[in-house]
Amino acid sequence: MSRKGLIKISFDPTNVWNREDFRLFLKSLMDDDKVVIPFEFFIVTEETNTVLVEAWAEEAGIDVDNIIYSISQANKLVDLELEGIDIHFDSEQSNIKYIEDNTVTTVKPILVNYLRNTYDQEMKYIQVFKRVLSDLNNE
Repeated sequence: MSRKGLIKISFDPTNVWNREDFRLFLKSLMDDDKVVIPFEFFIVTEETNTVLVEAWAEEAGIDVDNIIYSISQANKLVDLELEGIDIHFDSEQSNIKYIEDNTVTTVKPILVNYLRNTYDQEMKYIQVFKRVLSDLNNE
């Protein structure tokens, strides 16, 4: 049996949006018309500069209604869970650990860093995403 509905993907653009590899990866997800279950994209951030965040959203093609401003790490997790986010990309290891340790739903945090797989040089966060997506598609 496969999952029904949308897969909700979010990211915190702080220290992520400046990376071309992540922007290209996100665009490839948005443009992929072969996905089994459609994606809906969100920005969930502790960034307080709303003008900057809205500029990132516009560049990414994410509606401003899908921007969630969190006031703290704990609040970010609550926001992710309330919105029903399935996958969250973040550059902060502490945020990833906090989500992993405290989530009561199924939010899957993925650390965006510069590590590559030594075999094929693909970014590790992309490989983790593929594995998580496969698991979600099989739910």
